[in-house]
Amino acid sequence: RLHSWPESCLVLGARAAGCEIATVLKAFGGSEIEVHLVNEGRHRLFDEEDEDMSDFVQDGLVRSGIFTYNDTKLEYAKVNEDKGTVECRIVTTHSMSPHPNDPLQKPTP
Repeated sequence: RLHSWPESCLVLGARAAGCEIATVLKAFGGSEIEVHLVNEGRHRLFDEEDEDMSDFVQDGLVRSGIFTYNDTKLEYAKVNEDKGTVECRIVTTHSMSPHPNDPLQKPTP
């Protein structure tokens, strides 16, 4: 049971269902939630489809404020039931362009 809206959410899996879940979370949570979509082991969204379509979907997600991570894998996850949080580490296996407002990216000097 969800008593309050989470500050952030990580959706593991960026196929059709993952993209839908991320979109719904962002739509209902608005600016109150950071949504991170991890495309585990794939270099682009919907890589079995046309590259232009894949880019179109990715651009739409980013424009709506969803952080997307391609060629990434979940390395570690730990549930903290007392705090109601999950600590996790995602590892990028391929270079990518960061989202302009990504809190996980270090500022450049």
